[in-house]
Amino acid sequence: MLEQAIIDYFKSDPEVAAVYLFGSHATGKNRPISDVDLGILLMLECKTSDHELKAKYIIQLGRILRKDIHPVIMNHSNEVLLKQIMDKGKCLVLNDAEFHHQFKAISITKIIDCNFYLKQFHSALKKKVMKDE
Repeated sequence: MLEQAIIDYFKSDPEVAAVYLFGSHATGKNRPISDVDLGILLMLECKTSDHELKAKYIIQLGRILRKDIHPVIMNHSNEVLLKQIMDKGKCLVLNDAEFHHQFKAISITKIIDCNFYLKQFHSALKKKVMKDE
């Protein structure tokens, strides 16, 4: 029911290229009080501001689903969050497959680059902590 309601809400939205369900609802670890985490990929032609869209989704989808909504605009998300959305999320809506594919290809490259530097940072941090003990 939750997934179908999300699909019905976004499937004809011309500003939205794709929608991912991620977090506890995507992994099946949700509880009654869990919020609904949505990764929303907007079309480049989208004229509405991110803040306006997030507010709209929080209010309208919140009423429909009777849950707290946590919308994330993927176009402006960091690589760590994009990796979580793409790896563990579930793509529910695909209004523009070509744009989604292009965005995903570019994002994966950025994620790989970011992972390299994150590993270096964690390694240096671990050495520093071990040295200070």
